[in-house]
Amino acid sequence: MANEKIQRGTKNMLTSDAMTREDAVKSIQIGYDTAKQAIADGNEMLLLGEVGLGNTSASSAIVATMLSLTVDEVVDKGSDISVKQFEHKKQVIKDILAARKPDQSDALGVLSKVGGFEIGATIGTMIAGAETGVPVVMDGFISDAAAVLAKAIYPEIADHLIASHLSGEKGAQRVLDYLGLKPLLQLGMAVGEGSGAVVALALIDDIQSVLVNMNTLQDLNFEYEN
Repeated sequence: MANEKIQRGTKNMLTSDAMTREDAVKSIQIGYDTAKQAIADGNEMLLLGEVGLGNTSASSAIVATMLSLTVDEVVDKGSDISVKQFEHKKQVIKDILAARKPDQSDALGVLSKVGGFEIGATIGTMIAGAETGVPVVMDGFISDAAAVLAKAIYPEIADHLIASHLSGEKGAQRVLDYLGLKPLLQLGMAVGEGSGAVVALALIDDIQSVLVNMNTLQDLNFEYEN
């Protein structure tokens, strides 16, 4: 457990940027340093997860910006909300993008304008894993959004990411297509909190066991006869 508070939450994106660029950098650095320490402690894989409320809205704003998509193409209901609340959610995100005008050529600016500290920390974790050759298991839509920004900073990032599952959020498939990743699981999950990454871990262990322990035809001296 590491206590790395930056601020008491981000700001209202309708009226100001979510955070300063300095705090955006700080959030990435915290994730980077924490991941580097975990790797130094002997961990051979990093699993992502976050705890947040409303961060699917921030993630939708990021994905819409970075992939040049409309809000309607990206936004889903997230938590269990009514149709009226869903329409309001989409309008709020449209208003945020109109007010903040994030520029897809400036990933740090996008994070500072419409992101969250947990998204920044996730970006840092991904970059740390990529730099050290340690695979990073993505979770849901929040880590999808972080991956899109991470790719803008570290173009080869997708080579080091494992998509644990396809999130139930509408924009999730667009992100995985952009990254060139295929999800290990498709369970319609929209929970976050590392749940998808943990569920996929057992499958990853099984895949590793097959690759390491399964005999090849050459090992068995197996030959075909005409």
